[in-house]
Amino acid sequence: MSKSVQELLHAKEMNEAALRRIQAESTEEELPEDKEVRLSERVWFEEDEEIMLRNGELYRIPPMTFGDTREFMQYLKTVNVGEIILNFAPGQEAKEKTLHDILGLAFQIYPEIAYRDKAGKLVVDHSFIDRNVDLRTAKRILDVMMDLNGLKK
Repeated sequence: MSKSVQELLHAKEMNEAALRRIQAESTEEELPEDKEVRLSERVWFEEDEEIMLRNGELYRIPPMTFGDTREFMQYLKTVNVGEIILNFAPGQEAKEKTLHDILGLAFQIYPEIAYRDKAGKLVVDHSFIDRNVDLRTAKRILDVMMDLNGLKK
């Protein structure tokens, strides 16, 4: 066997061993400390989270800016985050609108869903949220927004 063929076989064996090692690592249970480090790295490197809405499309939720985070924290004081359905009870129209605005904060990179007007006011397509976000997904989006930004519940 020639030297180049031997080198090629050796490289192939090394790649396969590395692939097996990576696959084995990915199936291992993640320790709480590792999860915390991974979440911290995700915030530091601004890694977006993906979420699929009811329309079957995948959307990215990026970490929020300082201004959006301040607005988000103000909104959280006025809605029920633990039980999303309570925001839709009779007489809770203001909470329902606020919940739509919170979800709009998550999707500002999609101008057809939410954007800031010239005055800096958030404009949200409430009908899009109504058609494409269910209660469980809304809860997940809120959790993702808090996790991405390192906010405690």
